[in-house]
Amino acid sequence: MRLPRLWGRGRPKAKRKAKSLRVRLGPEARGKARLAGAVLSAKKVRVRLPVRVPMPPAPRPRYRAEIREAPLPPTFFAPRVGIRSTIEPIGEKNLYVGRIVRLLEGESWKRTVGSYATIDVSYPTRVLILGSSGAGKTNLCKVLVEEYFDRDKDRQIFVLDNENEYPFMARKSTDYARLGEFGLTPKAYPVRVISLQFVLDRYRDYLYSISPTIELMPLKVDFRLINTPILQLLTGFTDTKITPYLEPAIQNYIAAGDYSLEGLETAIDSCDTLTDRVKTGIIGWLNSPKAEEMLGEFDYSRIFGARRINVFFFPTAVFSSFEEITAWAVFFSAFVRRIAEERNVPIFAVLDEAREYAKALHSRKAVRQEIGAIFTKGRKRDIDAAISTNSPEILSDILPNVTHAFYLRFRGTSMPMGRRLYPSDRIREEVEGLPRYHAVMDSPDEDITAVVRIRPARSFNPPHRRA
Repeated sequence: MRLPRLWGRGRPKAKRKAKSLRVRLGPEARGKARLAGAVLSAKKVRVRLPVRVPMPPAPRPRYRAEIREAPLPPTFFAPRVGIRSTIEPIGEKNLYVGRIVRLLEGESWKRTVGSYATIDVSYPTRVLILGSSGAGKTNLCKVLVEEYFDRDKDRQIFVLDNENEYPFMARKSTDYARLGEFGLTPKAYPVRVISLQFVLDRYRDYLYSISPTIELMPLKVDFRLINTPILQLLTGFTDTKITPYLEPAIQNYIAAGDYSLEGLETAIDSCDTLTDRVKTGIIGWLNSPKAEEMLGEFDYSRIFGARRINVFFFPTAVFSSFEEITAWAVFFSAFVRRIAEERNVPIFAVLDEAREYAKALHSRKAVRQEIGAIFTKGRKRDIDAAISTNSPEILSDILPNVTHAFYLRFRGTSMPMGRRLYPSDRIREEVEGLPRYHAVMDSPDEDITAVVRIRPARSFNPPHRRA
């Protein structure tokens, strides 16, 4: 069909608009320049063109042989659904975790199919995330961290990371399509990696390759936070047979109140339950250069200077045994509780992949006294917490304090382990057929149980690998 001629010699303004549009859009719009010029001059129709997302340029080849094989930068087009506005408002004390797919209990005008799935954090919150590997537990933990960081500006965030997942929160997500379905856009978050000095030296280049904005902070083990698992881990006496003989020395050290190197040496030397070999080995390590590097006063002012997501980075490539992972989890819990007590600040703590703690030989008592204390005693200190696992053995002291539970899919071999964790048969039946990134959200305090499609994290989700 031949387009009608809408201008002639007397319409130079429309010609100039068509020419400028052709220059700006390039050769792709050369054949449509007349139609576009006519539309612009008529001012009745709006042209909708795809939004082109800028991508970083490809590396420049150094040699002529590489010119033919140099890859071209990919081109992505942002989906139109990512530009739509939200349907209903979300309060400042509600965390947006996804969309309701199916209601099981608690239907009301606020909770309908397709509406936002939110968590009310106006009161102390304890979140349990239970599911098999690859079901989306870490993604949901990241969603909670992002929501707390964006909505609760006064709350400090601490994450225990053994799987090298959370430093990637300093990079934007590339999953534009899935984020657009939930009305979200990618976002990078400020991250502070806290670990021992030799761990930071080993992974410095790797962490900066993720994002140059990551802040590295060396960790000092404060003398006030030393307990039996931490002292065994630091000194190398990890044999569980020594644990009952070392506990009286730690109890005397805490009772004396002399939190220093001299006070710790005195408590070890005066303990009658330890052999001379163990005493000599522990005191010798306490006076070594390595102990001088790892023990000392921690600089808490840097944490409160600039608000970031504080990631305690203890990769399994360095700390491979279950006893080491559990010991650092115990230290992390004591660290968080001390900050909440002395600094009087609200905190959100995340313990991801807690199944490792159940495999350590001394984990039962450590979990009950230290890790479980975040869930049992954290209410009075304004500590919100989330724990994810696929092993129910770790949860005996935590389950009574859970306010929100997310049950993701379980594989057939893992279902018998988790049967006793479900509050009803209806939830267990729903969990068996869930796809990935779906969960049964059970919130007894809010009187709602629903199947929820979990939204993706706005930060980058790396492939499953260990550091």
